Amino acid sequence: GRINTNEVFLGVPFKIFLKSFSNQLSGKNLKVEFINEEEFQIVFEIDGKLITNKHKIGEDIISQWYVLKLEIFQNVSTIQANYEVQFHNKSYWINKVKSGLEIVNQEYTSILNITLNDHIPERSQMILDTLAVVYLEYTLQSQFDINNNTLLYINKQLKEVTNLMDSISLEIDTLRYEKDVLDLGRETEVIFANHFKIDNQIEVLEKKIKSIKHLQNYIETSESSNLLPPSVYLIDDDQYLSKSLSEFYSNQLSKITMKTNVTVENQKYKELENKIMLQRMDLLIYISNTLKAYHEQLNDLKVEKAIVESSLKKIPKTGREFKSVERTLQVNEKLYLFMLEKRANTYIAKSGIIPRTKVIEKAREIATVGGDYVQKGIYFAVIGFILGIILSLLKYFFFNTYESIADLRDATKLPVYGSVPFEKEIESVGVDTSSKSSLMESLRGVRTSLSYSTGKNVRIFMVTSIHPGEGKTFVSGSLASLYAQSGKKVLIIDFDLHKPRLHKFLKMDNVKGNSNFLSDQDKLSDLIVNHSKYLDVLTSGPVPPNPSELVLSDNVDALISYGLENYDYIFFDSPPIGLISDGVVLMNKVDVSVLVMNTRMANSKGVKYLESIVNDVGVKNKGIILNGVRMKRWKYYYGKYGYGYGYGYGYGYGYGSSYGEKK
Repeated sequence: GRINTNEVFLGVPFKIFLKSFSNQLSGKNLKVEFINEEEFQIVFEIDGKLITNKHKIGEDIISQWYVLKLEIFQNVSTIQANYEVQFHNKSYWINKVKSGLEIVNQEYTSILNITLNDHIPERSQMILDTLAVVYLEYTLQSQFDINNNTLLYINKQLKEVTNLMDSISLEIDTLRYEKDVLDLGRETEVIFANHFKIDNQIEVLEKKIKSIKHLQNYIETSESSNLLPPSVYLIDDDQYLSKSLSEFYSNQLSKITMKTNVTVENQKYKELENKIMLQRMDLLIYISNTLKAYHEQLNDLKVEKAIVESSLKKIPKTGREFKSVERTLQVNEKLYLFMLEKRANTYIAKSGIIPRTKVIEKAREIATVGGDYVQKGIYFAVIGFILGIILSLLKYFFFNTYESIADLRDATKLPVYGSVPFEKEIESVGVDTSSKSSLMESLRGVRTSLSYSTGKNVRIFMVTSIHPGEGKTFVSGSLASLYAQSGKKVLIIDFDLHKPRLHKFLKMDNVKGNSNFLSDQDKLSDLIVNHSKYLDVLTSGPVPPNPSELVLSDNVDALISYGLENYDYIFFDSPPIGLISDGVVLMNKVDVSVLVMNTRMANSKGVKYLESIVNDVGVKNKGIILNGVRMKRWKYYYGKYGYGYGYGYGYGYGYGSSYGEKK
């Protein structure tokens, strides 16, 4: 009944387009159950009340709780599983990504390693790849913003200069027409040339003053966070100012780029901000001094211009007007060419903008354990130690198995006939009754215990177990062979009609057998096969469709009567009584019920089950054989207690086995 839920990122057969939802649903589990190919329902709980809303697949859904649309992917025919979804707002995902994001600068390099911890690798890869793309686009956008700002200013200046040049040209044409003048005398050329030169210098100087005042005003009035002035403010003939402005712009661009990666409290960010502030103050001081020098130079030029103009008073007014207009036109023409050159350079620079950063390696998935490894190691070591103690106690009290007959005797009132040591592939060992191995010695000890514990009139033995695989077939076949070795005529019958194994253990065919006799198909004398001198075998035969019904038939009594008339001892190999009731039925028909328990499965629960079975059925002679005892424990037991004849009864259980009593 316990269900483990995991978050799924890919592989869901449907998609939900969520437009909005109530804050009450944030983080809640909403069950999405598909009713048929056209309908589904969303089930959730609000304030202890279960709400079920049915909707159509593929239609827009507007409710008081959510606005969404659910669509099933085209390659999905039917959806049989149920799903649960959770709704989260944008801030949840931003905080989730920020909490798992780690950025490390490799020492002595400009390389950043970005790691995102997420239990869904595909999602973290997608987020990191997208983050890298967005970061590169942002760094490019900052450079594009500066370039576009410069182009905007240049285009504005070009428009003003063009309009001014058009008006000057019109004024020249008007003067020519009104004054009817084509050329001035050479007498005035030198004076006008000198005057033109001074005016030109004044115009250029005023332009410089105007431009540098604009720059000063831009630096003083603009906010520091948006301080990205156009490059046209750059004064080409002032190398120091050019260099200072370039450094200032570079630091300002670095600040904008850094602001996208770190907080304003970052130490490097503060240092860069202080550096920019100092550069700004230095620039303002330098600009102020430059303006002062330009004004002094301008005053000198104006004084010189006044001297020249005094000479020009002798020149006809018409000539002065022409020269003045032409001079103004030439100045604006130079300014126009300058602005065109700057615009062309700006366009060229824009086409060459590349990101200042690049992705060295795309995001890839790695397995990691986050956090403090030492602390987590200690934490899990303590938890493991505590769990180890708890599991050991649980195993001892609830799952403890008996690994020796001494432990088994202490746990039950049923007689313990003996134990059989553990050997690999025990059923493939076969039966060698003349062997002196520890295995055969243990089986001889079991035979002795059976002989002295059950009396002389006991002739029919049934060997069974609780679970399959505990070794009952090996024990029954081996005991039958040992009884036959003593010169007694023995018949062993395979009553496990569900999953017979006796014929495999004795290496015999199983074409016909017990099932044929019980179903009245063949005579018993035709089915019994001689295995050795005193041992006959009745295998199970083909597995019938109704094995349990055959065990209840009257032919079982006929089989037992035939065995008692023709044999000294009869052994039944029955199915496990923990799974099938056939063995319980046969207990009332035999003299001794031998219960085999394997050390792998022998626990207090199994012992109590056997005790309840034999008490309910009323079995007179019964006992347990412990199979699979490890050699060290088995040798210890036999080295200390041994076995043999003449021990008598009286282990304390009324008719307990003498096998195992201390000499």
